Amino acid sequence: MIIFSSQRLLFFVYHFKLFKDATIADQLWLFVKGLRLDLSMSGYFLLIPTVVFIFHIFIPKKSLVFEKIIHVYTIILVVLVLFLGIMDLSIYREWGTKLNSRAVEFLILSPGEALASSTSSPILLSAVLFIILLSLFLILYYKYLKFELEPKLHFILKFVSMLAYAFIAIMMMRGGLQLAPINQSAVYFSNNSIINHASLNTEWNLMHSVIENHFSNENPYVFMDKNIAESKVDSLYNSSDFTSDTILNTNKPNIVFIILESFTSDVVEYFGGEKDVCPNMTQLAKDGIAFSNVYASGDRTDKGMIAILSAFPTQAVRTIIQQPDKFEKLPSISKTLDKYGYNSSFYYGGESEFSNFKSYLLSAGINKIIDKNDFSANQMNSKWGAHDGYLFDKLIVDLPNTKEPFVSVVLTLSNHEPFEIPVPSPYNGEDLPSKFRKSAHYTDQCVGDFMNKAKKEKWYKNTLFVFVADHGHRLPKEYDKAYDVRKFRIPLFFYGDVIKKEKQHQNITKVGSQTDIVRTILNQMNISDSSYKWSSDLLSNKPGFAFYTYDNGIGWVDEKQKITMDNVSRNITYKEGDSTLEQQRIMLGKAYMQKVFEQYLVY
Repeated sequence: MIIFSSQRLLFFVYHFKLFKDATIADQLWLFVKGLRLDLSMSGYFLLIPTVVFIFHIFIPKKSLVFEKIIHVYTIILVVLVLFLGIMDLSIYREWGTKLNSRAVEFLILSPGEALASSTSSPILLSAVLFIILLSLFLILYYKYLKFELEPKLHFILKFVSMLAYAFIAIMMMRGGLQLAPINQSAVYFSNNSIINHASLNTEWNLMHSVIENHFSNENPYVFMDKNIAESKVDSLYNSSDFTSDTILNTNKPNIVFIILESFTSDVVEYFGGEKDVCPNMTQLAKDGIAFSNVYASGDRTDKGMIAILSAFPTQAVRTIIQQPDKFEKLPSISKTLDKYGYNSSFYYGGESEFSNFKSYLLSAGINKIIDKNDFSANQMNSKWGAHDGYLFDKLIVDLPNTKEPFVSVVLTLSNHEPFEIPVPSPYNGEDLPSKFRKSAHYTDQCVGDFMNKAKKEKWYKNTLFVFVADHGHRLPKEYDKAYDVRKFRIPLFFYGDVIKKEKQHQNITKVGSQTDIVRTILNQMNISDSSYKWSSDLLSNKPGFAFYTYDNGIGWVDEKQKITMDNVSRNITYKEGDSTLEQQRIMLGKAYMQKVFEQYLVY
């Protein structure tokens, strides 16, 4: 309990600037409210000592052995809990969420990539904090805490003690005698999300996340009657009364998806971002067809890829890409176009097996996968693999030898933590926002070089280029809220000679999502496919919307309202726009979340 309280204090101090909008009363109260989950987690930690005690009271002669077991167990817990607490500080700094199963899976399944990502965090500070805290608590443990198991107990007392210890541990775990076991809501008490997150016990939240994501098959997002939710969602996609604009001069173009790692509208001037960071993409967007009000479906690449290629929305606390039995049932644009004679390929300078990408891509019907194994040793100049310059060079070499028509998916990696680039940059500074601008500028240079070379190729004239980010980012503006709607607005634009001359130089301001890209493209090709039930045509005159999830929360954006809700507290965490529409829009968001997760469970 002392360690848990110390962790909470450290979290408060480490992220102190995030608490600026919280009242002093809330800042103090979070330390009191958090004790309930601390007690619950302590109850889980008491399970093994309780079992040891039960064995001991029936086998008293093994007292020293049992004491040794408890001693080793306690030391392991101290080290583990302190390590998780330090991890939580960095995770929250980068993701705006508490330590959860996704972060641990990332560390276990992709340790190299996790290490590359962590280099943008203050590793030295984290290591120093861990050593100081570990030394402090080990000194406290050895000096003041002592375990002595009393072997001479009457049998009746042994039996009563056994029941008492088991009862106490169980009551601690479930949080009391109430009907429902304790959950995060027990410590949530504020409309300020950082206060609620600080109240959470890190280890309890991680344990709950693992259990919910891997052992539960229930929908945690049931907000209303199933038929009502279905009716609300269906109304969003009823497009029979709307028409779509035709922008292509062919219905069978080559398609090149360029998925930009961690790109945000904040670094592309044409989308309202900073000037000169990405001049090439600004010009391409200006000359093509830009969609300036599009939002990412989630906050990580695994979710963005599914949304872009399969038009399936994010599932909040889960990600379908980790479950082959489910993602194998997803539609995909590459699988659809395979029926029309298209060849497909995927290009990435990193590890294609990262986050289960390769399994998903093969299931999605991708014929050819190029990854770090296809680059020479001297080209592996990034912690993630081969930088974007080598990636696009590979594409220029390969595409002329690819049978047309083709659909090729390119995933960049240079604009990812630790934001290191292989060439000099016009941007100075080693702070994170400056490093982010440097890497974004480098990727933009690579895109510009690639397009200049592509224009000289025969396949170029019949190719539609689709530029889109896999997700947004808190940098360079340093947004500190996980739900911040600005962090989810991303660049999306179409470019190429296949776009009719009179349709070029357009800026479509309609609100949309990554999930709308597939339907938009297929409609231009006169391909009707009912599999994409979560996708809408961005070129139709139907009003648009965007749904996104952040950790365990939902966001909703349309022309009249922007609103977000935390799924644990059910509090609205942000709202902007017509106040009379707040409840209607949040009900749409709830219905959407309910139906998406329901569909995920069905797959």
